[in-house]
Amino acid sequence: MKLSIGRAWDETKAVLARDGSLIVTVVLAFMLLPNLVVGLAMPSGTESGSGASLLVFLLSIALALAAQISISRIAMGPELTMRDALALGFRRMPSLLLSWVLWLLPFVVVAAVLLAASGIDPAALSNPQSEAQLPPGINIALMVVTVLLIVVAAHMQFLAPAAAATREGPVGLIRHSWRATRGRALKIFGLLLLIGLFFMILVVGVGSALGSVILLLLGKPTAWSLSAFLIAAVQGALSATVSAVSGVLLTRVYVQARDAGANASVPHAGGD
Repeated sequence: MKLSIGRAWDETKAVLARDGSLIVTVVLAFMLLPNLVVGLAMPSGTESGSGASLLVFLLSIALALAAQISISRIAMGPELTMRDALALGFRRMPSLLLSWVLWLLPFVVVAAVLLAASGIDPAALSNPQSEAQLPPGINIALMVVTVLLIVVAAHMQFLAPAAAATREGPVGLIRHSWRATRGRALKIFGLLLLIGLFFMILVVGVGSALGSVILLLLGKPTAWSLSAFLIAAVQGALSATVSAVSGVLLTRVYVQARDAGANASVPHAGGD
């Protein structure tokens, strides 16, 4: 069975209409609030300055992953209580976090080795006034790594739904997501492009415009300032909205892929 993004979107709207209050509660408590704290402690364009700020940032990632699992479980139905959804999210979050680390770490290591082999300080590459350039061979190798990263990332988009639907460990989640996306990665990549475009318009475009207004009225944000709070609130609310809606949408796509796989594994009982 082919995946239908249109059907998944219709199901997403139905889930949001049915369980919108549950999802909003999860988003507010475990996505928006942590983003607010991070934005207050580490305003964009400023130095983090302390290990405590880094700890808050890492904690916000863990909470966001737990929230994604909870949202995925809500999106699968049938209806369940907030307590059950959150309990599942926090119980399965370590496995989801480790699965992300396991598949991302090799790319990070390879990229770090390539940059180290170039003999160029990475800080110089990000400095627009620097004339430092990577050797052509290193550039080509990094391009290959980037393409491979995109391909694998498309196969890893069902990690959160898989964590919500199964008891698999980190490696099992990776295998589960890869199997569910086999032969469907191109369509999922196209869906990710649409989500990315929506993110750019809403979060980067609208968020930056509203952030500019706040900067004009209240000045440059500093840690724990009103300006930092308002900017973090705007950007956090927009980002959490995209994360929640895309999480439900990807979950409904996952359900289609899971059901198609289950049906394919059942021998045909009829016959002439």
